[in-house]
This record gives sequence, C-alpha cells and structure tokens, in this order.
Amino acid sequence: MQSPHWLHRAVIVASTALAVFIICGAAASIVWLPVELPSKATLPTGQLPNAAPRTVTLRAVGDIMLSRHVGTQMVKHNDWAWPWQNLAPLLSSADITMGNLESPFFNSGPRVTEGMVFKAEPAALAGLITAGFDVLTLSNNHMLNQGVAGLKYTLATLASAGIAPIGAGVDFTAAHRPAVIIVGDTKFAFLGYGYEPFQDQADGQFVVVGLDTKQMTVDVTAARQAADVVIVTMHAGTEYVTDPTDQQIEFAHAALDTGADLVIGHHPHWVQRVEQYKDKWIFYSLGNFVFDQEWSQETKEGAMLEAKWQEGKLQSLELLPIIVEGYAVPRLATLAEAQRIWDRLGLKSGVITTSAVDNSR
Repeated sequence: MQSPHWLHRAVIVASTALAVFIICGAAASIVWLPVELPSKATLPTGQLPNAAPRTVTLRAVGDIMLSRHVGTQMVKHNDWAWPWQNLAPLLSSADITMGNLESPFFNSGPRVTEGMVFKAEPAALAGLITAGFDVLTLSNNHMLNQGVAGLKYTLATLASAGIAPIGAGVDFTAAHRPAVIIVGDTKFAFLGYGYEPFQDQADGQFVVVGLDTKQMTVDVTAARQAADVVIVTMHAGTEYVTDPTDQQIEFAHAALDTGADLVIGHHPHWVQRVEQYKDKWIFYSLGNFVFDQEWSQETKEGAMLEAKWQEGKLQSLELLPIIVEGYAVPRLATLAEAQRIWDRLGLKSGVITTSAVDNSR
C-alpha cells in the first residue's frame, strides 16, 4: 500500500506561517490565522544512514482551468475530480506536483458556464487534492477574474488543502515570496511571474505581473540563499504560436543567469519549443492540461514535464505528451500523437538531452 502523499513532502512558506482564511456564513467574512506547517524533519524520508542518495521527482503541467465547460463536465458527471481520472495516479506519485491554476475559486455568484471571466466552484478543489498538487502558480491573467476577494478566497482554499501558491498573495511581499518544499535533505524554491494582464487591470500588488526582470533577480537571489534548487515559472507569450517571444526568451535567460535552475512556462495554450541555455533548460510552454479549448488540435495537446534530482543535482528530464479530451480530461498521448507533439517542441524524443534537441528547426 502506497504511503499517503503528504508523508514524503512538506511545504514551508518563507515566513514561519501561511495565512489561512476561515469563511463565516453567507457574508463570507474573512479571519486570518497563522498556521504552522509541519517541518520536514518531523516527517519520515525513507532514507537510512549510508543509503544511496534519494531521487526526488517533480512533475509539472501547464494550464489548469476548472471553470466554464470544464465545470459543466464535472457537474454533468457528478464528479468534481472528473478531469483527473486518467492521470491522478501518475501526478500524485511524484514527490512534488505543480501546475498553473488559471481560474480563481470563489463561493459567490452563479457558476460560470461561458465567457472569459472564470470562476471555479470550491468543490473542484477535490480534483487538485486527488491529483496530489503541491504548488500552483497564480500569476496569470485570470487570477483576478473574481477580484481581490476571489484571490483571497483562492488562497484560503489552497491553504486548506496544503497546496502552496506562488506568484500571488495578500500583498506585494507575499506575492514575491517563494514556496519552499523540502524533500529529504533537498530544498526546492518556487517563484511565479506573469505578463501584464489586460483583463484584470492588476497593479502588481496582489498578483505578480509585468515580467519585471529587476524584481525577479532580487527574488531569485534571495531564493538561491534559501534553497538547493530554484524553479521559476513564467506565464507569458503570444497565444496559439509555437515560438516564444523575445520577452519570454530574455526573461528566462535572466532568471537562469541570476541563479535559477529551471524555467517552466505556460499561457500560449500551445506547447512551445524547449531550449538549452548554457547548461540549463527552459520549457517555454507546456500547453494546456485541463482546459476546454476543443476547437483545434494544438489546444488539445500539452506536455507533462518530469524532472529528477539527486542531492540537488538534476539527473534527468522527460516530456510526456498529453491529449485533452471531452472538454476536460487529459490522457497520455499515443506514440504517434507524442511524436507530433515532440516535433512541435523541437525535440527528437521525450527524453531531454543535448542531443535530443532538434536544432534544424
């Protein structure tokens, strides 16, 4: 019998507490309470003295949108974990599981069934728990679709499940604070950034926007002091294209030059090419993962990144292509489907090595 997911990881916020909401009554009054999260030292690691170094596995996915037609499918099937039926076991078996949450949770107003202003029903949290998510990026152009109240409700909802948010918070400092996850003796720090969202009129106080390279270098430098591995996520680029913009490239390069170990991107809704920069790697877009864009083949395709470390050193990278079906449900691609997705990623195969990158594109 597999041990519970929380037994092999712990989430630690850079300060000593994570803000948690208690939602009271129909008025949804909000009370902030400091909650100490368990230290990894108090949790079993399964590593005996003189044992071989432990391998730590991260699985990362792209855009997750739990509103609109995805929500309709969950209601139709009376199952708030419906989108995760195929891949929850694979996701939850990783030491760290992360993705980009494209829809805020909120408990006010009717369910959203159409349009571009998203709202996920609180019950849909069940799917994220089933899939074992540890970190979710909130620095995207839809996170303030339900206003600051919706953002705060989202932070509370994730906190109730022990999921760490990055790229957003109750103020500027919290939004730029890394989530730190300790697995065994290795500390991983995660930071989230997004482009300037025209829909939300955000000013950067609550959601990290604008791809501010100067502030990012400050954040990464601080995270580098606190962690063995620093991972930067980037919600940016032009939608529905394969190649990253100059802004994406410059920001990702700056992150790695400052000390980040890996850059993972999303937002274009298509997969975008992989780049080796010096001795590090950039995944400009993992494409859609749970999304309802059924109107093109490219928007129904995505990739799951699997990265493995030992003692803080990257050992392997692999991209597992996925196909989204029925407006909501991702599955692993067949070999023929995978080859097409690898080609669009600029890869010869899913195993990421210097020789796997197709430089002929």
